[in-house]
Amino acid sequence: MPAPLYAIGDIHGQLAMLEEALARIEADGGPDARIIFLGDYTDRGPDSRGVVERLVQGKAAGRNWVFLMGNHDRMFSMFMQDYPRNDARLLVGYHWLHERIGGIETLASYGVDVAEGARIYQVHETARAAVPQSHLDFLAALQPHHVEDGKLFVH
Repeated sequence: MPAPLYAIGDIHGQLAMLEEALARIEADGGPDARIIFLGDYTDRGPDSRGVVERLVQGKAAGRNWVFLMGNHDRMFSMFMQDYPRNDARLLVGYHWLHERIGGIETLASYGVDVAEGARIYQVHETARAAVPQSHLDFLAALQPHHVEDGKLFVH
């Protein structure tokens, strides 16, 4: 019999809620339950770093998990590239560090302060030093969609 299949979306830096969901899934479907994570692991919540680290650890442990990319993960990844880029899908005047998007909270979880009046290149330099390579590799490996058992999973 195949392992039960679950989907979790829009974690947004909420590590405690993620841990609760994982515990419920394990209680219901067992430790080998199949989980499709639908993206948006970061931004807005207080512990994006903890969420990404938890998922990185699960992947390294060989958990039966699949990871998709959400728009917030894409924006984080774009900011962390050698030269930070902005997501062209955002409204004019918005960027990943805009107060309504959540990048400031994500960087705070990595110990990076985005001070008023700071320049993007300064924040970028500090962020590149603070975010572990394993987290950047995780973001780079996220998939846009996943098909399984005739079901299409997307963010």
